[in-house]
Amino acid sequence: MKRRGLLLATAGAVTVAGCSSDDEQTADGEGEAAAEIIEWDVFAAPARGGGSDRSWLRVAVENETAVPHGRLEITSTFRSADGSVVADGTHITSYIPPETTLRYYVQSNFEVDEVDTVDNEFVDANTQVARSALDAVSVQNTELSAGGDVLNVTGDLEFDAVESDRIVVVAPIYDEDGWLRGTGTDILYDPSPTATSEFGANSNGFRAPEGSAVLDSYDVLVFGGRA
Repeated sequence: MKRRGLLLATAGAVTVAGCSSDDEQTADGEGEAAAEIIEWDVFAAPARGGGSDRSWLRVAVENETAVPHGRLEITSTFRSADGSVVADGTHITSYIPPETTLRYYVQSNFEVDEVDTVDNEFVDANTQVARSALDAVSVQNTELSAGGDVLNVTGDLEFDAVESDRIVVVAPIYDEDGWLRGTGTDILYDPSPTATSEFGANSNGFRAPEGSAVLDSYDVLVFGGRA
């Protein structure tokens, strides 16, 4: 299942009123999401941009509930037919919106023919978003940049009022097919109630194989609370 709704523009001024009412209910403990791995595959392909073949794992994780899922850490253990470990990898996503599927790639050192199965395990799964969405905040001058497997969503925050000493900025990043591919995150401490605060919500783990859908859009969510 793909995410619902429209994407925000990839540049320019964006105004957000925190997250949806479902997000706020989840932050207050009134609902829980459920993430489920619905498919995985291993294959060989060059990295985007060309070169020799590399070995990849593709995983799809679905949040089919009406509330957002918080931080999710997944470890993948590649095993041969006799059960021995061939390789492993980890993926971390800080937020999965309601009714959304996360699709990500892990590039690791293994031979595809050696792998009989992959054990994908949730080692950390926050079924609730721990912090409350901020309403009185404007997000402006956003831009998406990439370097290697690292992506960074930058921009400016302006607050009508600040009642939080710790601001968490989460940037869900989507590809051209509408799949969530991961999140960038930044934390701001003691933001000024009068000055513009810059943010850079970044994360690694976005390297992908040739032929995969191009990353082309993102959202910006702002949460607050006491440290």
